[in-house]
Amino acid sequence: MTITTVTMPSKLSSILVLALSLTGANAAACAADNCYNQLARHTPSASAFCATFTTATVTAITALPTYISTSCGTSRVSSACSCLWPRSASTTSTTSAPGTTTVTVTVTATACPTSTNLLKNPAIPGLAPWYNGDIILSTSYGYNNPQIALSAGSPSGGAFLISFPADGQFDFDQRLPFPNKPTKYTMTFWAQSPNPASCWVLPSIGTVGTGLYEGSPFGLSTAWTQYSITYTTNGDTDGFVAIATQCQSGTDNKVYLDQISLVLA
Repeated sequence: MTITTVTMPSKLSSILVLALSLTGANAAACAADNCYNQLARHTPSASAFCATFTTATVTAITALPTYISTSCGTSRVSSACSCLWPRSASTTSTTSAPGTTTVTVTVTATACPTSTNLLKNPAIPGLAPWYNGDIILSTSYGYNNPQIALSAGSPSGGAFLISFPADGQFDFDQRLPFPNKPTKYTMTFWAQSPNPASCWVLPSIGTVGTGLYEGSPFGLSTAWTQYSITYTTNGDTDGFVAIATQCQSGTDNKVYLDQISLVLA
């Protein structure tokens, strides 16, 4: 928040108010990270929440609505609120002496978080540009209608569900360009399964057509858990990320995915 107080001839007060408002409201472009998206998906309730949330100091994450992940924290929520529903500058004027006016300009501007995730639809791997390309697995089979589904405790408030009637496997892929020089990336994601004894995931980063990629299979848990892998490219530019899911035998064969991220390491 910026507060500026000046005393000037009254004829110039409106000009300075406009100049200060334009200078103070130097808001950065909004970055559509996961916290931002959680608020954007819940208009108008989120708008009403933000209208009061940004007027006072809030430090307890328990004050957040249930559709906002507690991992966002109060600072990121405040920043996303200010991006989506910015508060306008307020001005007050008082006459202090004949021919002069004291004008106080208050501008509230919160910089939006910088978005570093290189992937699209990180919380919804069933929508474009995600596709089932079988880059890692030779084929996908046995899955039963992959779908967006609510899952208690998921980081984004909603997750993507792959269910298998019995045995099966499914491959989520996303293509993206890599720099033409060796570059190090870290891929992170959240996953959970009600039947971890029978299900696992294999995240991978690599380049198409070269057979070069990094992938590590992970066993799952009934609790939401974050996983990550790191990979340095070799300069080939046709890049991809993939998450292969597989379940073998058992019942309630389901895998939930959420918050997939690829960033420079």
